[in-house]
Amino acid sequence: MTAPRIGAVVRCGDLIAGVYPAVASLLAGTTPALSVAVVADSTTPRSADPWLSAFAAGRRLLFVRVETPGPGGAWNAGLGAIGPADFAVCLHSGETLERSALEILARRLSSDPSLALVTSGIEWIGPGTRRRFSSAPGCSVLDILADPAAVHASSLFRWPQWQSSSGFDEDIPALEHADFWLKLLESGGTAAAESRPLLRRPVHARALYRRTWTTGHYVRAARTLYERHGQVAGASPGALLQLKERVVLKEYLRYRDSQGRLREGEQEIARLTAVCRDLLADVPQQWRPAVDFGALARTTPLSYNWGYDRGTPADRPFIEQYLAAHASDIRGVVLEIQEDDYARRFGGTRVARSDVLDVDVSNPRATLIGDLRAMQHVGSATYDCIILTQTLHVIDDMPAVVRECERLLRPNGVLLATLPAASRVCLEYGPEGDFWRVTEGGARRLFTDVFPPADVDTTAFGNPLVNAAFGFGLASEDLPAGAEAGRALGPRRSGICGAALLYHRVGGGAVDPHRLSISASTLRTQLDWLCSTCSVVPLEQLALDPGALPPRAVALTFDDGYVDNLSVALPLLRDARVSATFFLTSGDGAAPYHYWWDRLVAALVTPGPVSLTIELPSGRRELATSTAEERLAAHWLIYQEVVRLPAASRDAIVDQIFSWAGTPELDARNRRLTWPEVRELTSEPAYSIGAHTVEHLFLPAQPDSVLKSELLDNRATLQCQTGATVESLAYPFGAVDKRTVTAARRAGFRLAVTCEERGVRASDDPLALPRVEVTEGPLDGFVARIEEALRG
Repeated sequence: MTAPRIGAVVRCGDLIAGVYPAVASLLAGTTPALSVAVVADSTTPRSADPWLSAFAAGRRLLFVRVETPGPGGAWNAGLGAIGPADFAVCLHSGETLERSALEILARRLSSDPSLALVTSGIEWIGPGTRRRFSSAPGCSVLDILADPAAVHASSLFRWPQWQSSSGFDEDIPALEHADFWLKLLESGGTAAAESRPLLRRPVHARALYRRTWTTGHYVRAARTLYERHGQVAGASPGALLQLKERVVLKEYLRYRDSQGRLREGEQEIARLTAVCRDLLADVPQQWRPAVDFGALARTTPLSYNWGYDRGTPADRPFIEQYLAAHASDIRGVVLEIQEDDYARRFGGTRVARSDVLDVDVSNPRATLIGDLRAMQHVGSATYDCIILTQTLHVIDDMPAVVRECERLLRPNGVLLATLPAASRVCLEYGPEGDFWRVTEGGARRLFTDVFPPADVDTTAFGNPLVNAAFGFGLASEDLPAGAEAGRALGPRRSGICGAALLYHRVGGGAVDPHRLSISASTLRTQLDWLCSTCSVVPLEQLALDPGALPPRAVALTFDDGYVDNLSVALPLLRDARVSATFFLTSGDGAAPYHYWWDRLVAALVTPGPVSLTIELPSGRRELATSTAEERLAAHWLIYQEVVRLPAASRDAIVDQIFSWAGTPELDARNRRLTWPEVRELTSEPAYSIGAHTVEHLFLPAQPDSVLKSELLDNRATLQCQTGATVESLAYPFGAVDKRTVTAARRAGFRLAVTCEERGVRASDDPLALPRVEVTEGPLDGFVARIEEALRG
């Protein structure tokens, strides 16, 4: 006997997420459907068409769009597309068939030519973990008139009978399946029922089958059924009334039982509440448990943007912790989705090439356009690393993606993937495009189906506090310290707004014991990373407008006004199209002007006399200077002695040492900017200047009069020389105390920066903002420090 050809139609409605499981159940059964049409109707958003079309094409299905208002039009369009067929079944999006359903129903239909259709029982799934089963009460004309849901819409029927009839009524707003079943039976066909629950229906308010029950469509459709088919019951109206009474009584008893269980539950809650009250009566108040939901006593999120507008989303520290632990795997040729931020941030110079994949052709950062489920246009063994962060759960066919990733990876290549176990529906894709949540066990099953189990490492992150915070849209900075690590909780952290970076020299001299200089290539690499992973903003915006900052805000600052700020740094900043603030001193001195610490380095670090006798604040010192190590030790001892001195005392000691060394030649690259050069630096709006005092003094060690003049005179000179308004200040050496901050405030500065190494918090005093000092070194170290600052 030839196996019957079975066709199927899946009506999408607006439940796009339910299309995949519905289709999968039709194709994966013991007797699969040979032809399947996915039908979008007037309730299906047009925005879903590209995905539906690609989904259908990738599985050799048919995609049909029809604009008829009733569901009957969708069924007819799909049935017309799948033919010719022997049998057909119609399935709502979200519903699935048991694995052997089509085999069982087709066998029954094939065995009896008089049968027009075969129905089955239903497994009702939900709410929550609840499961219940129902069987068809009967499938005669009277049974259907008494209960239009008696024969469900996903019954198997003969396709030629649909073709020869008028099909489903396209004008009736609901119960179109019951109307069609009645037409088949009235034309001489019969129906049979399988008691087994071969149809699985999720119980939720948005299910397509439920919607007609709660609208006026049901009443109008039921009236139409009786008007069209009620004459069949004319010979035995009592039988129809008896069946209807049975249906109503069954629903009433189910309702009564539910109400009874509800009352029992309420009584149990009241009893337990009384028990708790009695137990707590003698407990001291301070020992009593209390839950103060505070701002979380709400049913809507505090942030609809995952907490980005408050700081760092609560899940990001876990994702970045995971990637940081596997940073060494991010190397060679790397593939990332939508942007290559993480490849750059954690891979750094180990990445030889970074490809960005997207299905959106309008993404300017995409270097590849394609669908991760089918990447035939990219050769096998192309990538050393694939980064899939929070991506798989918004793709309907995760196993297909994992298989493609395995094909695309080179030998010893690494796939780094993160998936949510609990999350709100993705804002970008909406309920039609956010498909999955995955546990650690589920993730292991997903990947070990493709990769060798020994090569799969899964790690779970999170806890109830962070999970709740993520759902409410709180930022990581809103949580108590230790929340992400699952440790004992500390005080709540202030929200991190961003980070200010501190540079000094770029491309300066080779002798640099203070590590003030970085190379031009290092700055270029850092700027590339900052531009691709952070938002570079003016310092004023970071300090004074934290509520309007973009995510991962970073401001660039340069202290001391070295000439290479103009000749080397400025061209790189222009190329990167980023702003910066330059903090300048204004002390007079012989031109070209070199700072006292650079003169001290020139005198002591380079070869000279074998010993030095010098009067210091701590007393007379005799220092050996015959070797490089001795000279460096002498340098640091003298530096610590003079750094807090008034300008005259400090400079006198440095001048004495400079003469002792034979007045060595100073490196022209380490001089300070001249005033014409300062004016050139400030000629572009993106580059502002700030005060750095007159003599670069250690301000907390100075008397009030000196402190005041250092601030006011420096600002006055800068404004006079450049015509710019100077409202920002960088404390020399980052040295600051309450008295210094008060002096800066009285001097009229709006913001001031220190050298405290951390991120900027919303609660920080604008006149005592921290900065992260940048030194020469690999990009990995720079990235780690910036990430730490941004995490807080």
